[in-house]
Amino acid sequence: MLKTDEKVYYISWISDSYIIIKAPKDKTIEVEKVFRSEIRGVKMKNNNSQNERRVSLMKASLGEELINFLEDDNVVEIMLNSDKKLWIDTHSEGRIYTGVELKPTEAERVIKVIASSADEIIDDKNPIISAELLEYGSRFEGIMPPVVQNPVFTIRKKAILVYTLEDYLKKGSLTEEQYHLVKKCIENKKNILII
Repeated sequence: MLKTDEKVYYISWISDSYIIIKAPKDKTIEVEKVFRSEIRGVKMKNNNSQNERRVSLMKASLGEELINFLEDDNVVEIMLNSDKKLWIDTHSEGRIYTGVELKPTEAERVIKVIASSADEIIDDKNPIISAELLEYGSRFEGIMPPVVQNPVFTIRKKAILVYTLEDYLKKGSLTEEQYHLVKKCIENKKNILII
C-alpha cells in the first residue's frame, strides 16, 4: 500500500503490469492497469526481493520431501497421482513409489502457489496449469478438479543426462528392430511421432 496526496494506492503485480486501485477520501474507486514502465513517480520494490518471496513460498508449500526429490540428481520426474500417491522416476531404478501420500488440500496448495508464482490463475474455469518452477527451471503441470477427482501434478526436471539410442537398446527400452527403424528414419530425415 502506498499513500500519496490523500489517496491510498493498492498495488497488485500481475505479469508485466500492475493493477492500481485508487481510493480517494470520498471512497470513489478508480481502477487503472498500467505497465511497469508507466508507473509515474512510484518506486516499486526490487523484483529480486519479490522473486525471493515467491521462491520461499513455493519451497514452503512443496515441503522438505519434495524439495529433496527436486535436488536429487538421480530423480528425473516427480508425479502425484489422483490416488494421492507420490511417485518419482529415477535414472537408476525407473519409476518408484515414494511411500509419500499428499492430502488433496496439500496438493491444491502446491498447485495454487506455483500458479501464483507464474502469474497464472487456477480455478474451476482454468483447472490446468503449466509453469516453470522458479529457481529450479523444472516444468510443472498441475490439474485440479473438476478435471480430476483429486489435485494431481507432475514436475519434470531439466535433463542432466542425454540418452542415446544405444542406451535405450541396452536398457531394453527399444528392441533391435525398433532401434534400426528409428536409426533409419533419422538418417533419412523422416518425421518421428512418439506416442
